[in-house]
Amino acid sequence: MNTLNSGTRIGTMILDHFAMTFVVMIFAAPGMVYDITQTFGNPDVQPKLFLGNYYLNILAFSLYFNKDIYMGRSIAKRALKLQVVDIRTNKPANPLKCFVRNLTIILWPIEVVVALINNERRIGDF
Repeated sequence: MNTLNSGTRIGTMILDHFAMTFVVMIFAAPGMVYDITQTFGNPDVQPKLFLGNYYLNILAFSLYFNKDIYMGRSIAKRALKLQVVDIRTNKPANPLKCFVRNLTIILWPIEVVVALINNERRIGDF
């Protein structure tokens, strides 16, 4: 199994983050634009803090959390010819493991620090 150096790991994380933020915004932006037009069009409407349509947001963030469930490869991993592998079997991680691994994306700044210290595994890998 090939391990990544810290620079490649951080680069992949940043590329994934930008790619998935773009994908999330494709789904979330229409709801946000709708909320903005409704809020400014009617002075009696309570602002919704630009949360958009809840269902579109749920769809968008589920895409983010499931970014590499197909064969352990996200957009950035495909571009860089990398893959998430199960440490025990050395085969592509299954979709559930990839989903659980990505739940720690909420702690993204901490993930970057951990990636600088430990270039073999992320927080979600443990």
